[in-house]
Amino acid sequence: PDDLPGHVTAAIKSADRIAAYFEATRLAGFETTEARTFFGAHDALPQTVLDVCQNLAPLPPEEAQQTFLRAFESVSEVR
Repeated sequence: PDDLPGHVTAAIKSADRIAAYFEATRLAGFETTEARTFFGAHDALPQTVLDVCQNLAPLPPEEAQQTFLRAFESVSEVR
């Protein structure tokens, strides 16, 4: 919807910052202190989330594209 409740918008923005932090530190080569400057500290996340983020690894562009397209098609079929 166009008009989300404030707490929902805040949760989405928080999730975006957390994702950006882990993308920066796990994939883009940012140092933790540099990433904290841009995205805030996210060390207080549950260990299960930190474990998943620890295992992030970049994919070759073609593989990333195919993975995305398969996921998109799967979601589109459900919709």
